Amino acid sequence: MKRSLLSISLLATLLWPGVASAQPHSNTQNRIPGNLYLADMNGDKIQDWLVTSNRDVFIARTNFQAEGYTFRRLDSKIIRAFTGYFSSSTKETSCFILQSGKLQCFGLSPDTKSLWWAWTQNNFVAGNEHAIVGDFTGDNKDDVLVYKPSAGTFRLYTKGPQGWFIRLGADKFDIGNLSDSNKFKNKQIRVGNFGNFSGEGTRDDLLIYDPNSRQVMRYDARKNNQGKTTFWWAFTTGTNAYSRDEEVTVANVLGGNTEQVVLHNTKTGGYRFRKVEYNNGQLKPFSMTSGQMSSEPGTKLFWGDLKHRPNESGGSDKRDDAIVYIPSWKGINVASGRWDGSKKTYWWAYTQRVLRPGVDQDGDGILTRYELGGLDADGDGKSDEPLHEYGASPFVKDVFVEVDYMYRASPRRDLRMSLEAQNIAIAAMAQKGINLHIFQDDAIAYQDDFVTGSGDYEWSTHFDPIKDANFTRSRWGLFHYAVFGNGYNGGTSSGLSRGIGGSDFIVTLGRWGVVGGTDEQQAGTFLHELGHNLNLEHGSVDGHNNKPNHLSIMNYNYQTIGISKNGQAEFLFSELVCKDLNENSVNELKGVECTVPNGSYRTYVNSTGKWHDINKKVNFDNNTPTSYSSSVKVNLNGSKDKDNNPTYQTLKGSVDEYGPKMKFKVGLIGQNMPSGVSAAAGGKSASSRPSLLVKRLHKHKPSIPKKVHERELDLALENKLKLKRKSLPKLDRSKLRTPIKKFQVLSNAAVPTVGKIRLDVQRVVGPKFGNEVRTIDVPRVTTKKPIVKPTPGKKIPVLPKKRIPKLPGR
Repeated sequence: MKRSLLSISLLATLLWPGVASAQPHSNTQNRIPGNLYLADMNGDKIQDWLVTSNRDVFIARTNFQAEGYTFRRLDSKIIRAFTGYFSSSTKETSCFILQSGKLQCFGLSPDTKSLWWAWTQNNFVAGNEHAIVGDFTGDNKDDVLVYKPSAGTFRLYTKGPQGWFIRLGADKFDIGNLSDSNKFKNKQIRVGNFGNFSGEGTRDDLLIYDPNSRQVMRYDARKNNQGKTTFWWAFTTGTNAYSRDEEVTVANVLGGNTEQVVLHNTKTGGYRFRKVEYNNGQLKPFSMTSGQMSSEPGTKLFWGDLKHRPNESGGSDKRDDAIVYIPSWKGINVASGRWDGSKKTYWWAYTQRVLRPGVDQDGDGILTRYELGGLDADGDGKSDEPLHEYGASPFVKDVFVEVDYMYRASPRRDLRMSLEAQNIAIAAMAQKGINLHIFQDDAIAYQDDFVTGSGDYEWSTHFDPIKDANFTRSRWGLFHYAVFGNGYNGGTSSGLSRGIGGSDFIVTLGRWGVVGGTDEQQAGTFLHELGHNLNLEHGSVDGHNNKPNHLSIMNYNYQTIGISKNGQAEFLFSELVCKDLNENSVNELKGVECTVPNGSYRTYVNSTGKWHDINKKVNFDNNTPTSYSSSVKVNLNGSKDKDNNPTYQTLKGSVDEYGPKMKFKVGLIGQNMPSGVSAAAGGKSASSRPSLLVKRLHKHKPSIPKKVHERELDLALENKLKLKRKSLPKLDRSKLRTPIKKFQVLSNAAVPTVGKIRLDVQRVVGPKFGNEVRTIDVPRVTTKKPIVKPTPGKKIPVLPKKRIPKLPGR
């Protein structure tokens, strides 16, 4: 029967303390270094990662994102593990040998959210023995053949009617041709279905490899004339048949009902393919190409059923996928069985590091263990914050933000963040391979102003009491916390972040022309303040604002209307690396010079009040008739001194803000929970909160919101256009803890309608873009699974955006 090829000898490499680890290992399909196993736990015929760490078990999907979906803490430290189809032929059961001496087995719950206990028994596999999993009895369920290398002996266990493993006695099992224990000392055992050689081809057979003589022996599982399960010798190859540098692995590479042998040279990285049939003293060769399987020297080969492209012609839906472990950087190269139109081969699927629960593998400040199984803050073995259910990935940067908002019923004033504003922000971050998770959560008591009285905003006085009362204690080290309010300090500032590199911010659009702000104003301000939390500044490398050589929503010129990319409004941080501009001597012939990764960009220049293409000449001093000079003195960003006189300086160019400049482990993000505090207890007093180093505060000029809003409003009136959109669903208060997931703009033919809302959106966003009409599909608030997972370095395809022709005079 089909087994977990990776896990059939998992006990081989995890030995009891005091047992030497230099002995030969059964089945080359051992666990991948790092306690990483494969098992089809949910019965979808695609194997999952099973990762163990101390007492913890994590299960994750075998795609690039490796999203976790199950976590469980066992009673004792996990020493070894093995999996198999012990209870059914559709789902595998995972069994763990514990330090306590017990063997505990688990199956996956129907909703895939938890491991359900199946049974517990005394461990029957010693530390110097191997467990070899396969269907040897022919009942379509897996058994465990226990092999002791030092003695060359075997014994067989199967799951009995009592519901746990029992040893088959002499009345049901005959050792057969495996009885010569001296012959089988210190060998390596492989398992596979090698065909109907013995007339009982549905059962699993043994391939025994002698690393000293370099011979292979085939023994078939079958019934003897007394009806007992036994093993019969089929053939033995000649000595020195294979190189000492070749490891012998078993896999289905042809796509039929039998399995083959793949010889992998660990020194050269090369491959040879063989059928398990006798051929003049060797195994029978056959033609097969390794394709894009990694050929790096020093690697180890594993196999699994990952099915990155199932049901492809050529039998690839039955074929095993290659997993090559690369020790030099503790990573794996996955290549899927493919039909290239003329032959079976292997195509590269992805390359990633092996899962390591105790490490932050994607640099987002969150440990892999939390992204695989959530944060168990109170140590009860259950996730208090199930990040894996929220769509977290250990290999894609995740940013979590809880948003609370001020609300009063009469007179009604609702300052919540709109659904479309959330999706604008989520889609913008997804374009750059960042998973943004927004949790719009509590409606909090309305305040007309965050500050009663005058003076600077004091976080400990005005913000921390709100945070302590409404922000769940278990989220402190994982989530940014934002409050959408009316205003602060009596002004019209759009928002405030706690620091350049922090975890708290406020958005205050209640005093703008559209109460609470338009969708674009909300999304842009939200991302702007979050950008400060992620260590970004108004001027990219400094705090100077309104610079034409900084195309980013961190720049006030673009915060609420986006940057101009390919003629569209994009709410992005700077993708560009731009040169400095010396305001005392600006070269108009060169304009704003930037290294452009992709697309075309326009920049807004305060000194001209116009939009200009980058990398083209610009009349910076706005003289008439137009003339261009290689050196003019001009105040490009409109900066002034305390006496309201223009200042002239060198405006430092921008960097790629998605690079090292952006920091994810900031503020409280990534800090461990203080010991002795229960997450279930909720808030904690401000006086005992962890200390937070605030480098400097960020404020918006009150005049900026008014200026931007009037610019948009004037354009709308002049063109006699109204913002049109289909109505969005009201938020379900009972499910406000469900995060808004990411969405991807897809072709109309490919978009399923279940769980999504189709929107035709017309935006009026400013003179640089004209008007924009786009059709997008966004998930409903209650959508459980994300529609798209952004891949670092991979662009998310978007529909060509239909443009409305510009009106005369624009």
